[in-house]
Amino acid sequence: MALLSFSTRHFKHPGLWSTLLALSFLWTPLAHADTPSCVTAIPSRDADSARQLTIYGLQCFEAQRYDWALTHYLAAYEIRPNADLRAVIGRALHELGLYEAARREYQAFLRAEDDTPAAARIRQRINELDQAIEDESGSLHLTTSPPGATTYMLLDNGSWYDLGPTPSEHILREGTYRLRVDRDDYHPITRDVTVRRGRQEAYHGDLIHESSTFDISDRRLRRAGAWTMISSVPVTATGITLLVLASQDTRAARELEDHFQDLDDYHDRRREHLDRANDLRFWGTVTTVAGATGLLAGALLFSAGTNDLNDAPDDESARLRLRPQVGAQYLGVELHF
Repeated sequence: MALLSFSTRHFKHPGLWSTLLALSFLWTPLAHADTPSCVTAIPSRDADSARQLTIYGLQCFEAQRYDWALTHYLAAYEIRPNADLRAVIGRALHELGLYEAARREYQAFLRAEDDTPAAARIRQRINELDQAIEDESGSLHLTTSPPGATTYMLLDNGSWYDLGPTPSEHILREGTYRLRVDRDDYHPITRDVTVRRGRQEAYHGDLIHESSTFDISDRRLRRAGAWTMISSVPVTATGITLLVLASQDTRAARELEDHFQDLDDYHDRRREHLDRANDLRFWGTVTTVAGATGLLAGALLFSAGTNDLNDAPDDESARLRLRPQVGAQYLGVELHF
């Protein structure tokens, strides 16, 4: 299915659109004895189909098929943009739990129609939206390498809603969402992400260029290098400790002569120290070499992942950075590298 997007043209049809907007605000489930029908397909689009698409959107909204309502509204807006349509688009987004996107549409309506009777109803919707954000929402921070990719969210009807370019921050109702990250000349990525109430979630996508049959992104190389070095530090420290203990046993063997009168006891204890020193020296050498090799390999991986940093100083995702994480029940710091 084609990905939906907004156009920048703007036409005014006050009578039609104000009537449709009023209908969308006055609707209540108790007003219908039977379940309203919803057209679950996009009809052919032409210059005269915006009105019909808007009616389809209203019917789907009444049937509580907010995904199809949004799809029809967006299709109508693409043909004939106007402020009233942005209001009902915001209403559908509000019901779908895309709270920040809904706020943008509501505010776009108020900027164009602030002195109309419908503006008061929109302000009331914004108050309801603020309450929903406080009670049942979380935030989602989206980044990609390289940045500037477009992120889409899958709706229940199989269409994709454009969340905009990365990096971006979104306020969403608690739940699991399927995202698609796409950028020209790169392979798209599709992932499921979970948003939890009162928490800030982060999702990062490493895009692979279409010219590469197999590729490891610079960010993954840096991460692999960093973790290799971190995990090699205790191995190296253990090896050095064993070598120090071996040296102490060797020195103790040399100093035994001053502490034993019985020559047999002296030789037995000296042999014990020297044997233990040899074992410790062997395993200390092996462990130290393994740890040092890991440190070197990690440094090489990290270096390979930073080769292009000077060529892309504006790529925020390519820099080491700290970002605070604050939620209803936790406080912490997130490290990105």
